[in-house]
Amino acid sequence: MFLIENGCLKRDGFSVKLPNGFYLQTYPATVSDHEIHFVFKDELSVIFAIDQYEGNIEEDLREDINNGNNTIVHDITEIYINGMKANYAVFKGNYCQFFIMNIEPKSGKKTKKVKVIGELLVKSGIDIIDLLKEKEFKEFIENITMD
Repeated sequence: MFLIENGCLKRDGFSVKLPNGFYLQTYPATVSDHEIHFVFKDELSVIFAIDQYEGNIEEDLREDINNGNNTIVHDITEIYINGMKANYAVFKGNYCQFFIMNIEPKSGKKTKKVKVIGELLVKSGIDIIDLLKEKEFKEFIENITMD
């Protein structure tokens, strides 16, 4: 479960501000106590998850990409979000476009990581890269913090 405090979702030392312009998915296909599902622009399914952390976030991301018949659109890129190292990539499968970002906890902190997964059906005619550039999506990512 997530704690809601001052307009933020909190769990395992991480928090994210409730995003503007996103819908809370009230009937997700899968239900888990460590993830929240959103919909952005009526097209992009977004999962915010606090997951076990067992090592290298880049290797974990590469496994996600190689799990299926995927084509890389934007190769793995390292960035920093509020002092935390993150890796993200954009790739396409047969039916969907994906954005996946792994955020490593600050050193000396709890052994969990944040995973943000965006999934967009290819048949929608919208490019996932365009949605990732939207102000609301950028603010969502920039508002992920660690206490």
